Amino acid sequence: MSTAVTKEALVEAILTPMQEALERKGITVDRLAEELNEQLEAQETKVIKISGAPGALFLPAGVQTLVQGDQETVMGVDVVAWGVRQQAMIQALKLLAQFPAEVKRVVHDGTVTQEVSFDRETRDIFDRVAQAFTPPAGE
Repeated sequence: MSTAVTKEALVEAILTPMQEALERKGITVDRLAEELNEQLEAQETKVIKISGAPGALFLPAGVQTLVQGDQETVMGVDVVAWGVRQQAMIQALKLLAQFPAEVKRVVHDGTVTQEVSFDRETRDIFDRVAQAFTPPAGE
């Protein structure tokens, strides 16, 4: 005897307990939005070592002396963390359903055709699996 599974039953059985578990640990939609917003404005400090001791009067904004010796000075320079910002932008676009979906046409035995949307990582895995099962030309 089989019982039809509804979308509501799946949400209740899988997603609701997961959401409750995340919320118990303080991971809420608002917190994720705040973290994402911080990542969109991310900065990082690049550390450089120079010979000599520059005068404090000549340091541009965003540059600080971390360690100063007689012969060398270690300085920190605040710069935009472009990698972090780019990943945050991609995540934001995905969450807002604005990231372009990649569609792959899947044909099975020449009879069933299905279009499937993949993110880039899943598409790459799919392509490798498809190549592994594709017979060489002429067979």
